[in-house]
This record gives sequence, structure tokens and C-alpha cells, in this order.
Amino acid sequence: MRLSNGNWRNAAGFAVLLMGLTLTGCSQRERMPLVEKNASADQHLPFAAASDKAGISPTGSLAPAAIPAGTAVTIHLRLSLSSASSRSGDPFEAVLDEPIVVHGHTLAPRGAILTGRVLDARASDQFQQPGYLRLGLTAISLNGKLLPIQTSSIFMKRGSHEQRNVTILRDGSGSQGALTGASIDAPGTTYATGSRDVGVAPERHLTFRLAQPLPL
Repeated sequence: MRLSNGNWRNAAGFAVLLMGLTLTGCSQRERMPLVEKNASADQHLPFAAASDKAGISPTGSLAPAAIPAGTAVTIHLRLSLSSASSRSGDPFEAVLDEPIVVHGHTLAPRGAILTGRVLDARASDQFQQPGYLRLGLTAISLNGKLLPIQTSSIFMKRGSHEQRNVTILRDGSGSQGALTGASIDAPGTTYATGSRDVGVAPERHLTFRLAQPLPL
């Protein structure tokens, strides 16, 4: 069967069209794995997933940079103090009885050494005026460094001649319990002598509060 010139042209055009479609299909099949590979890679990018609101912040495990104001500092004295022998400005040493823990981190271990100062003191006198003491902490030793601190004070005064007890004023302001958390354990924390002086034994606990944050 012989084809006319027109039929040959039609047949040649159809062949060219068929070859073009075939090449286009092959090209698309070759590109598809690349697209799938890139999509798979994108799925594993660390910033591609939505944030987990219930997750833990990366900085959540970091220890606090400071001990906040108001934190309790419970100590016992290394040596006893008495209004009969103490003078305003006298230093004293103490030991931390309870670790200081903030947000699950122990920032000051039990047994840490502290220093303090007798802020005010007076011995009893011949006019039957009772003796008193006012104490405050001044520094704590942490990681080989002595860090200055500011705390509440504890004021102790012998009661009247008839009562023979010890009056404890939390901050020395004249109102008992005026400063929350500045405390002294009872009974037996303080002792009153026959001369109407007041003192604190080493085995007793005193609790102060930080008046200012303590940077670490």
C-alpha cells in the first residue's frame, strides 16, 4: 500500500508527537523520586515540626542565678552567745542546718558555714534592767567564696523580773512577730540567767530570712 505525500506528512507528524509524549513521560518519572526525597528530608528538619507546649524548656534545667529574697536560712551557732558578755559589733560563726533548695536545685548545702554579727547587745544592770541581744547574718561560704548577705534580725530580751521568761522580737522593731519567718525555735532555744541576762545555746536553731536576693 502506497501512501500519498499528505499521508506521509501526517504519519511523520504523528510519530514526532508520540516521541515527544514518550520523552515527557520519562522525564517526569525521573524527577519524581527527587521530589519525594526532598519532601522526606524536609519532614526531618528540626524546625519543621510544631512546638510542643507541654515540653520542657531547654533552660528549665539550669540552676537559678540567685537565691531569692525571703528565703529561709536556718542555722545553729558554733558557740553560745550571751547578753552578759556580747557587745554590739561582735562577730559569730554559724552552721547551715537545712539546705537551701530553689526550684529543685540545692544552692547551699547543709553544713555550709555562715558568719553573723551581734547588731545590738546589753547586759543586765544593778537597776534590774534586763539584758538583750539582736543578731543578724552577714555572709555565707559557698563554693570556696564568702558571699555577703543581708537578712532579717532576731531580737531576744529577758522578760520582767516576775515573769523570768524570754521575749523574742522578730526584727527588733518592738512588735513580736513583725517579720514573718525570722524565728527562733522553742522551747529552750534561749536561756535566762539569774542575773536577768539572755543567751542562745549552740544546739538551738535560729531561722532568718534573706532581705535581698543573693547572686551566685
